[in-house]
Amino acid sequence: MGITFIYVASVIIFVWGVAHIIPTKNVVRGFGQLSNDNRRIIIMEWVGEGLALCFIGLLATLVTLLGGTENPVSKMVLWACALMVLSQDIVSTPKANFDCSIIK
Repeated sequence: MGITFIYVASVIIFVWGVAHIIPTKNVVRGFGQLSNDNRRIIIMEWVGEGLALCFIGLLATLVTLLGGTENPVSKMVLWACALMVLSQDIVSTPKANFDCSIIK
C-alpha cells in the first residue's frame, strides 16, 4: 500500500507540474498589458514552479524504484519531497490570512 501511494502521488505531482506549464501563455495574457521584464518574471515563476513539481514527482519515483522505502536515505528524500510540495502550496496559493509583509 505504501509504495503504491508513493507512485500514485508522484504521478499526480508530475502531471500537476506539466499541467502548470502548459497554460503559461494564457496565464501571462490574462495579466493584460505588461512590460517585457514583468512578462519574463511571470513566465519564469510559472514555468519554474511547474518544473519543480515535475522534478519532485520524478525524484520520488526514482528514489522509490532504486532505493525502496526502508532505506534511510530514501525516507529522507521522500520526506523532503513532501515538505517541498507543502511549502510550494503555502507560498504560491493566495490565502486571505497569508501576510506577505514578512517577505518584504
